Amino acid sequence: MRKKILGTILFLLLLFIMIFVGGNIWHPNIPDWRVKEAISFCRTNNLNNEYAIFVDFSLPSGIPRYMLYDFKKRKIIYRCLCASGMNKDKFSNQPGSHLSSLGKYKVTDKIHRMSIKRDGIIVKGLESTNSNAKSRLILIHHSKTLDSFPKSIFPIPIMGKNISWGCFSITSKGMHKTRSINAPMLLWAYR
Repeated sequence: MRKKILGTILFLLLLFIMIFVGGNIWHPNIPDWRVKEAISFCRTNNLNNEYAIFVDFSLPSGIPRYMLYDFKKRKIIYRCLCASGMNKDKFSNQPGSHLSSLGKYKVTDKIHRMSIKRDGIIVKGLESTNSNAKSRLILIHHSKTLDSFPKSIFPIPIMGKNISWGCFSITSKGMHKTRSINAPMLLWAYR
């Protein structure tokens, strides 16, 4: 009986923390040093100096880790789910690896038609960790799997076949938001 009561108390405490403190746990902010470096990088490289995209691969895939940041408002204005490559713990720049690559990318205004109903935004790798992005055809594209992914206060890992082979696979609303910003724009993937 004591174990059952203790278990119930611990569950309720965890639930309380998840609901009332969870915003900071599941929706962390981008560190100031990273924002400052991004602003400087955008100015130096002639990229959009009002907005940037940050993808925090240190967060579990079931947490919105694709973040659209407004430099003027100094805050995240939109976030959504983002699937990583075929192995969530590994990153690679090698063609055929089907893994995500870390580093800074230039989001272009060029569209790659994937099928009659789907297309993606071409990104160009700007660092040695992602320099093969163009030849690997790394894109920002939407995934119906992510659109129908269940909402939960607990992070549920995204598991599915062929959601991403290294691309930034996001929700359709995320695609719409991304397209509404003028390119070229910075996308910074990190962990």
